[in-house]
Amino acid sequence: MWYCARPSLESPIILPRADEYRGWETIERLIALAVDVQLNVAVEPMAKWEQTLSRDLWGAMGQIWLRQYIVQRRSPYRIGQALLMYRDAPLRRQQRDPAFSFPRFQAALQRVLGAGLEHFLFVLMQAAGRASGNHPALSHTTLAPVKDRRYDRIVGSIDDRGMYSSAYDGFFRALSATPEAMMQWSRERLRDLDPDADELRVRFDGPNPLSRYPLVRCFPDKSDHCIAPIPHLIQEWLYEPLMDLLARELGTTTQLGQNVGAALFEEYIGALADLCSPNGPGWVHESAMQPALQGRKVVDWARELNGHLVLLDAKRGYVEPSARGRWDPGDWTSIKKAIVKGVTQACSFWTAIKAGEVPALLGTTASPIAVVVTQGDSTFYNSTETWRTEVDNAIAGLPDVVPWTVMSLDVYENVMTTWRGRDDAWLPALLMRTTQERSHKAFAELPLLAEGPLWEAQSTFIRDQIGNAGPDRAKHFTSADE
Repeated sequence: MWYCARPSLESPIILPRADEYRGWETIERLIALAVDVQLNVAVEPMAKWEQTLSRDLWGAMGQIWLRQYIVQRRSPYRIGQALLMYRDAPLRRQQRDPAFSFPRFQAALQRVLGAGLEHFLFVLMQAAGRASGNHPALSHTTLAPVKDRRYDRIVGSIDDRGMYSSAYDGFFRALSATPEAMMQWSRERLRDLDPDADELRVRFDGPNPLSRYPLVRCFPDKSDHCIAPIPHLIQEWLYEPLMDLLARELGTTTQLGQNVGAALFEEYIGALADLCSPNGPGWVHESAMQPALQGRKVVDWARELNGHLVLLDAKRGYVEPSARGRWDPGDWTSIKKAIVKGVTQACSFWTAIKAGEVPALLGTTASPIAVVVTQGDSTFYNSTETWRTEVDNAIAGLPDVVPWTVMSLDVYENVMTTWRGRDDAWLPALLMRTTQERSHKAFAELPLLAEGPLWEAQSTFIRDQIGNAGPDRAKHFTSADE
């Protein structure tokens, strides 16, 4: 299980093991079983584990963090998502809301990354590529500095102008930490929730540091001497960790950072919906749908599709994996409240629409369906009857109750990418199926597609960056790609 759970299927370690156990399908079943046991079977009393705990590099990684990583998320769209979320969405928001300061956001992003967004993303993609394949240059056995290895001549990490020098420095500072620093981060996060948590509990129940620092720094004074124990987490860093750092940089005490994060998430959801709509843009923003009667709620986006009115609402909610694969109950409570709030808003908004209080949707005869998209892992709520019942009970007393479903961001991206190749009727039919079946099975059946606007944004980005590196390097990349 230890070796077979590594993400890179091309690994020379994995394939022999997979063959030994009659193929990858068997390994996937074993992984599923291991996760189930990890989440549901009580561990031994912590006193029995005390002698096995270690603070050194291999002990810290092997005993606490690595065994848990197979429950981590992954997405093929992270670079495209980052470009749309941190480059395009802020511009859209500034055009919609003059109070949103794009220069201030850019300055905060520059401080967090230590470099410009596009240079930083290019370096991050290089590092992620070097951590994958049959012979990864950055892996759990790498102790050499990435910048000084021979393959830098191929990827063009630093040209005559020093184009990516600061991006490399910012990349290593942002994504790496020593085991001690990682443990301290986990300790502080757990004690924010429980100030009385003792040291042993930190090691077993603290948030997984690899979700924040996917690179483990081997020496305190050499930031570029790192290992990458879980390659796919390098790009996953762009998901929630970067948004959290941005919120802190912009200011969490005044709620400015959280408000900016929510605004960008809302814009991102709407931008992707427009980009993936088979008949082009047409989603209406809440600013154009305010009910005439004060006190009525409104959703972020809405659009009539084949006799249905899709009410789309974005809610930032994130559950951070703990060190042993469990989660803090407070996080679940917070996400549940966000989902109830989103569904309640959709029901209230539908009441306003029926009463003729929303000029933009006056006279509509479409049937409503509410969709709540969260930044955390919430799709499984659709298949958890207890949670669905709690949400249903929370809205039961409202004048109007609309069918509802929930998607995590990753699922939303895949659903929208698939919708782009279908017709208008496909999306509301899929959403209605999840509400009728009270399950996320319809979402889970969709294959991940290497296409769509997020994939295209990533491909265009790579091509542009290669072109900036010079014609010789661009020619090398093109031939390598072929």
